[in-house]
Amino acid sequence: RPESNHHSQDVYAPRFTRLDHQIRQGWCSLCTKGGWYWLKRSQYLYHLQYEHGISSITRRPYRPPAMMRIWDDPDQSIEGLCSMCDQWIPICYGPLRKRSFKPWFKHAH
Repeated sequence: RPESNHHSQDVYAPRFTRLDHQIRQGWCSLCTKGGWYWLKRSQYLYHLQYEHGISSITRRPYRPPAMMRIWDDPDQSIEGLCSMCDQWIPICYGPLRKRSFKPWFKHAH
């Protein structure tokens, strides 16, 4: 039976956990269909950081780019300006322009 762990200001904490301490999993309520991720092996941590942009340190979302720009190249690359280091960070690239903020989240972390 899952137990509730949700705190209103903490976006990082799993809403539910299940199983025993050695093989505990956390529920990701940010995914459209939800999902269980291992806590001990950091699967939950990496999922929230790189799929949803939630910091395990602040337990809040990472800051969004200060500005974004789209290059007029064959891949129509997209970059975001980091307000902390004043660098342009690659966000989306490829012929289909898939929206993937993983590089941004890695930089923000």
